[in-house]
Amino acid sequence: MALADASLCAACQSIFDVPETLVERPKGIIYNPRDMVDAAMNGCRVCICFQHTLTTRYDSMENLELNGRLDQAVQDPFSVPGYLRIYPKDDLNNWSHYLYIEQNAADESSMAPETLTAQHTKDRRCLEQVSKWLQNCLGNHERCRQARLTHTYATFPARLLEIGPSLVRLVLKEDLHEISSAHYITLSHRWQAEVTPKLLQSNFSAMQQRIDEGLLPQTFQDTIFLARELNMRYIWIDALCIIQDEVTDVYREISLMGEIYQGALLNIGGLLDQGLTRETAVGLFTERDLRHHTPFIINVRWMGSVLKLRGYGSVAFEEIAEAPLMSRGWVLQERLLSPRSIYFGEQLHWECAESSACETFPEKKPQPFWGRLRFGHSVPLRISTLLNEEIPWNPEAEPNINVYQSWMQVVERFTSCKLSFEEDCFPALSGLQRKYEVVLRDRYLAGLWFNDIINELAWFVKHETQVRTDRTYPNKCRGTIT
Repeated sequence: MALADASLCAACQSIFDVPETLVERPKGIIYNPRDMVDAAMNGCRVCICFQHTLTTRYDSMENLELNGRLDQAVQDPFSVPGYLRIYPKDDLNNWSHYLYIEQNAADESSMAPETLTAQHTKDRRCLEQVSKWLQNCLGNHERCRQARLTHTYATFPARLLEIGPSLVRLVLKEDLHEISSAHYITLSHRWQAEVTPKLLQSNFSAMQQRIDEGLLPQTFQDTIFLARELNMRYIWIDALCIIQDEVTDVYREISLMGEIYQGALLNIGGLLDQGLTRETAVGLFTERDLRHHTPFIINVRWMGSVLKLRGYGSVAFEEIAEAPLMSRGWVLQERLLSPRSIYFGEQLHWECAESSACETFPEKKPQPFWGRLRFGHSVPLRISTLLNEEIPWNPEAEPNINVYQSWMQVVERFTSCKLSFEEDCFPALSGLQRKYEVVLRDRYLAGLWFNDIINELAWFVKHETQVRTDRTYPNKCRGTIT
């Protein structure tokens, strides 16, 4: 699909008119939200992208005071990539609303990826992209092959869902002929009390015979559909593979969660807001407005010449980070430990130990922030990259210090997440803890490491919080013996 010229509104075009004499500071502009909405309706691609990201985060653009600023790099088109940043006046530290800008857009042969012509993510072209990512990873990624976990009988899931052409049922691991070849998909999802079915002692036998797909949440149904498309025979979903009213089974399987996700061939995650009831439930797939995703050409008037750059909305970079799914504590461990993942939002996103990609950038996402490493972009957010001492959190520090710092980054992310059950606090970190333990060879003390404990006790709250008079710690904590 050929790139289209963006018809920019007067406000957006003015920010790309670079004067003869370059200024020292980036060029700024005040955006009126009402004008941005009108400009988006009239086809300004920049305003379309910003309206989408702003309304996604704030629900409405009313009462937002918007400032816009062009990165210094874009004022010199030969120094791009760069970005145009929009931020609400009262949210100066929010970097999620930006337009990524690249060089070399003038070539007539410049094409947008074919999948971005699909208005629905269940389109055949999108499913083919999933298969391409998976096959390329399995066949060509050496680091991903090295990270492959070889299951023992003890670490293999006690149960899986067997996916046949027209039948889904629960199977026990003792009924599988060969565990080493029983590849399975895992699912990262948000528990929804009203619509999440559960494996119980009372329905155990019935589910071994047949599971009615029509009664499952849409996300579960879509995962089953995807497994069939990928010719995968087994799926593991916690709600349907752990006996939820049998305490011994819950404790045993939860202690193996790290190994279960690390041993999967592929992990699936739904980035869409899934709703709270069966009526509002949303699955993996969705319709989309292609203008939010397809790159476009921006004409820049620079030093008396007209140059062409390529612009992208921030959805390609920020959709995973902004998704409701990523606010869940268990999902952080699942994301880090899974060997490879596909996340379904308005775009399809791929993550493995060697690559972080999406439909806009099917080979690899570029680094959107000038001169700054960012995990989940050019550096995949995986346990293998967090424990890789060649990635410098602090280039002057001792090797182990870098690993301790990456652990603190994990804990910082984790403490901003939510848990359905407060006693899951330490179990939801236990799989990650074991991986760090192998590298650090240190003693683990409830979220801290003995040899770095002075440093790790010096934590602080980043943002202002309201004083709470109710209990702010769990009534009980559930740990695991390692």
